[in-house]
Amino acid sequence: MIIRPVRLEGTFGKPSEVKSESAIRENLGKEVIIYDEHQQWCHGRLLPTGYDNEVYRMKIFDGRGERQLHYHDLQQLLVCTQTDADRKETGDFRKVL
Repeated sequence: MIIRPVRLEGTFGKPSEVKSESAIRENLGKEVIIYDEHQQWCHGRLLPTGYDNEVYRMKIFDGRGERQLHYHDLQQLLVCTQTDADRKETGDFRKVL
């Protein structure tokens, strides 16, 4: 699996809400790892529905289910991509977004 960090920093090295919103929208439907001020570290999938200019939705894989999260709480975003080796190992040959 390849994990790619997405830069969210605006001025003064703090996450920018505008950059966070843009990064989330560019990665809708993808598997991600996020650090959120309230949920802490979460691994899941960004849902392509239920988002607007303040919130986005994510299905968290650890049993917490679907959550509505705020862009301003997002501190770090990592996008996960399966490699061919991952697909061979798991037998999952579906196309990854």
